[in-house]
Amino acid sequence: MNDLDHRIAAALESLYCEADASRPTVEQCITPLSALVGAYNLTCTEVRELSSATASNSLLQRGGLHSPLDSTNAEPLAGFLYAEPRHGAIFVERDDRLTRRRFSVAHELGHYLLHFRPILLNADQDGDTPTTLTDALLREMSDDATPDDLQLGHVTIAAIPSPHPLLPPLEQMEREANAFAATLLMPGVLLMQLREHWRRTYWEEDLVWRLATDMLVSRATMRWRLHSLGLVVTRPLWN
Repeated sequence: MNDLDHRIAAALESLYCEADASRPTVEQCITPLSALVGAYNLTCTEVRELSSATASNSLLQRGGLHSPLDSTNAEPLAGFLYAEPRHGAIFVERDDRLTRRRFSVAHELGHYLLHFRPILLNADQDGDTPTTLTDALLREMSDDATPDDLQLGHVTIAAIPSPHPLLPPLEQMEREANAFAATLLMPGVLLMQLREHWRRTYWEEDLVWRLATDMLVSRATMRWRLHSLGLVVTRPLWN
């Protein structure tokens, strides 16, 4: 395991413990995103024509903000994360496919746990000026996009000097959030178990489709995950 793998494993251990949720199994292999998102006082909302401006308006309407967020615009987004010490909110584009929406939620949850929460906890404990952080995940229009294809998002930090010493460069943060999302939605051990369960019946692209369907992710994302784990999906020798 490298350092990122350890950080993701630790974050997932705390997440499942905090949510008091069961990890996915061969019998029930879809990650329980709703239960996990609520573990840290986060909400998740689907918004049509999502942008930083529509997310800010939604927060204002439900009392999550006292004034609009700074520097918002109408740029189309797949996901948006707003976080402060006491609560946070994830928004996703309602018109995206379900598999894309789930990956957007998992991506933003990764940013929250790996990057934002350590800063928020430090600021809260030190009595610093209240801090708010946001991440805007740009919308990828292609249904065949893999996590490597996703464009870089935008991270903003209010009331703290930027760049922040606890945050890596933006490109690294995006890679880490994608890796977290892939691990959360497609746990490696479970994926290997499902692959062995189905590989006598399905192979090659049919196996990719079967695994993607079981775990509620896109085929492109599943293919990317299998490749990253070094798992082949070729026709078995006994067929």
